[in-house]
Amino acid sequence: MSEASVQPWPTSTQRLRLGDIEFDLRFRSIHRYGGVHELSQRCFDLLLLFLREPGVVHTREEIFRKVWAGVVVEDANITTSIWLLRKALGEDAKGWIRTVSKQGYVFDPPGAPEPAAAADMALAADTGLAEPVPAVAPAVEPPVAELRQTDPRPTAVPLLPAERTTGRLHLVLRATVGAALLLAVTLLALAFLPRGSGTVSRVVLVAPTDASLAVEARWPVELMHAWLDWQMRSLSDSIVVGDTQSDSKDSDNEVVVLLSVAMPAERNGEWQVSANFHGPHDDADIHRGSAPDKLVATIDEVSRKVMLQLLPQLPPRPPLLLNSPAAAELVRGLAAEQRRRWNEAVVSYRKVLENAPDFGFARVHLAQVLAELGQSNAAQAELNQADPWIARLPPGLRPALNAQSLAIRQDYVGAADAFGALWKNSAGERLDYRLAEATNLRKAGRSRDALERLAGLMPQAPSQALPWLIERAEIELANRDLARARETATDAIELARQLGWDHERAYAALLLMDVLYLSGMVVDDGLVNDAMAGFEASGDQIGVLRAQFYRELRQPFAGPRSVPEHLDPLLAEARGAGNVAVEIDTLRRLGLYYFRAGEIQESIVHFNQGLAIAESSGDLSLQRLIEVHLLRHEALSGDSGLVEKRLQRLRSDQLQGGLAFWVGLVTARHNFRRGEYDAALAAIAATEDQLRATEARSLPQIAAGLSCMRATVYAPQGRMADAGTALQGCRSPELPFFSKYADIGEAELEILAGNTVAARKLLDSVLVEIEHESIRPERWSLAVEIAPMLVQVGDLSRARALLVPLLSEIERSGQRVTEGDARSALAEIFLAEGKPDEALKQVKLADKLVSSDDWIGRRRLRALQILIDQNQGQGDKAMTELTALHDDAREHGDVLTELLSHSLIGSDTLPQLCSIERHARLMAQSGMRGANLAWLVPALRSPQAAFVRK
Repeated sequence: MSEASVQPWPTSTQRLRLGDIEFDLRFRSIHRYGGVHELSQRCFDLLLLFLREPGVVHTREEIFRKVWAGVVVEDANITTSIWLLRKALGEDAKGWIRTVSKQGYVFDPPGAPEPAAAADMALAADTGLAEPVPAVAPAVEPPVAELRQTDPRPTAVPLLPAERTTGRLHLVLRATVGAALLLAVTLLALAFLPRGSGTVSRVVLVAPTDASLAVEARWPVELMHAWLDWQMRSLSDSIVVGDTQSDSKDSDNEVVVLLSVAMPAERNGEWQVSANFHGPHDDADIHRGSAPDKLVATIDEVSRKVMLQLLPQLPPRPPLLLNSPAAAELVRGLAAEQRRRWNEAVVSYRKVLENAPDFGFARVHLAQVLAELGQSNAAQAELNQADPWIARLPPGLRPALNAQSLAIRQDYVGAADAFGALWKNSAGERLDYRLAEATNLRKAGRSRDALERLAGLMPQAPSQALPWLIERAEIELANRDLARARETATDAIELARQLGWDHERAYAALLLMDVLYLSGMVVDDGLVNDAMAGFEASGDQIGVLRAQFYRELRQPFAGPRSVPEHLDPLLAEARGAGNVAVEIDTLRRLGLYYFRAGEIQESIVHFNQGLAIAESSGDLSLQRLIEVHLLRHEALSGDSGLVEKRLQRLRSDQLQGGLAFWVGLVTARHNFRRGEYDAALAAIAATEDQLRATEARSLPQIAAGLSCMRATVYAPQGRMADAGTALQGCRSPELPFFSKYADIGEAELEILAGNTVAARKLLDSVLVEIEHESIRPERWSLAVEIAPMLVQVGDLSRARALLVPLLSEIERSGQRVTEGDARSALAEIFLAEGKPDEALKQVKLADKLVSSDDWIGRRRLRALQILIDQNQGQGDKAMTELTALHDDAREHGDVLTELLSHSLIGSDTLPQLCSIERHARLMAQSGMRGANLAWLVPALRSPQAAFVRK
């Protein structure tokens, strides 16, 4: 029973009036404009709640408590009941029920309901308005409603609704729901529609079944629904598909088609296949009897007549050539695909094709599911076999399939273009095509363009908005726009919870876990448990294991031999299900896990394993992602040829978002190390253009890393002011990781300006952060950056304490560039301590690590060698080397190295390297008063001391 509350009208009241609408409290009906609309018990109870308490926001929890007290039902019951009430109130009054975002609903009529006067009652009786309509079905309490929509996250064509545009036919497609509730919904919808009222603008296609029935009793009507559903969705130029949660702007011109395939007891084993039209086509009901062995053919015949009735100009479409066992298996496959049980769907579709190898409909679905599993090559092979069937289809049915085929073949840009064209052809109504366009752009690496496709568009109906939110969170994560991604993923979780969609809630929780981790925020155990519960409730064991695996990856590293507990069960489950995509992603994440722990070689092993599987299966999207991970390591390996080869391949994909950031950053750093400063700056600018949103011209937070790199390039060019400005952009509250590098950059600028006291304060704050840095390679990089600066400010002991303990880890990593820099820094420490022999040993070791085209590494080693030679009494050799270094610095536009060279020579000898005027100009323009190498040699620390030739 519903929870009672005080009502503001007399208990004897039988009818209420609100404007031109009357509510009959005896017979649970609404009377407007000569029509009578009867409500189910729960729907009427919800109406009474609104009438009793207008102007009050009713939360969904409150509605459940007051209307569905003591009954366990899905959240979708509220959404459907709201839809029914709005339709019953009519076009003029449906706005009385307003949705309050993230809160609930408010009933806001223009006045208060009043008891209908006796005279009005008499008038109503004379006009027939007061006569109750006999109930078309007994008022029963609906069971738990199975109101699941088609899965909102398919790769190719998410099935989303759209609002009406004049001249198009709109349909609401609903299949496999709780029989009692759906029958009430259907019959109520029929009561709302005028009979034979003219042009159709909207169609509600309903196929009621009872999920408790055996498959043998359910599959015929589900087959007819699926067959019609596909055709109607494909005809985007003529039909727009919606659902019960979308509003119609022309509710008086609608038609409901009630599909039925049943075996009445009185027909002695003969099936009855029916399509009943209510509305403009109410005189076109279709009824066919069928023997069991002719049932599929009869379903096909009735489906064809339904399509011809709605679209008389429709050309002939392919026949449904299946026997009954294959048809039942097809329905099982479609149900498994809807529940994202990909391996079960594969089994069912293969059984269908064993009986009907030319049935392209099943083969396309098989290809789609294989693509979801990451078996891209197998998916494309199936699609190739389906091509002749697709080619025989009428032109109107081919465009959507062609777009889907392009996506399966991983021509993501072509698929995006095709879906974009379909969206435009639908006059912008088919938001499912717009969503598919964005999804394919993201998979093509063009995440910025993908986000623009979703900008300004958001379906109002919750079931339509959820896949939109999930895809947008995916795109924002790919763009590393973490603040927005966190908000969007959180909204998706909440909406999925309201709808009762467990799998979508769990998937959104996994997305949020990634966002929080990348933001440096704590991943709460409650979020992980929520994801596990959602996957468990939806029957996705792989999802449960993934959530557990994700949690283990966030735990502190337990040692080189440590392996996450759920790794092997997850890989075994994925391989058993043929889910290559999960297997590849698991290996990729495991590679990142070992990378963060500093186990670089182990990391590379897992990256290469994932890459090999991706290449074998043909999964280009995951292949590209792993290649970017490998690129980041290769950039520190010292193999320029390998880096350039990988960069060339990745640049050809015209990437955007996070992938574009890493490719651009590595490109800029690669050019910087080679002393090609202008090329480095050009790479940064080009990457920002790839990241920048076209409309807002704004940059995601991850672009802060490019500002850090820009400052690094500006410093040797002597552009101190520009470097300072760039460092301001290097700071991002969403990515505090970059702020550490901003502090280091500012400390370097203070040293170059001669402000060692200010530099020391900045370095002190960074040293505290380094102690808490959990990602070992980042700790190495930070130490290598900071140690030389500590030497420059005179803190030799801390420089040694910071660097020496890490040297063995760095050496074992195989990151030759990092090791070369570390040994150069250690040589500087030894030289500053007056230990030139120890310094020379480190220089020789570094010389074997630093490649010949590494200008940054080589200039540093050359300066050290000059100082060591001078210390050993080889002044002529040192001067020759100094002159060569100075000339090379001028060629590279390296003002810093020029000024450092000047610091090693007396003013009387300076003209041998540089004119006095140029030196003065460089010093004035750059402001690098602290640019000298005196800190490396104790004998040169006096301001009057200078490097002399003899």
